[in-house]
Amino acid sequence: MDDELISEARKIAIDFNRVEQKLKPVHLQHRMRIGINRATKLYEQLKNEGLV
Repeated sequence: MDDELISEARKIAIDFNRVEQKLKPVHLQHRMRIGINRATKLYEQLKNEGLV
């Protein structure tokens, strides 16, 4: 039982650390840049096809 609790506590700590890393400004800025780049490419494709 104790091993299960320790294992579960480790999983929770690892998950928390992952979430915490994803909320850092550097990570959010990186994701925003990726989104902007994707939107720009999509806009260019639509523009080339005469849909915009």
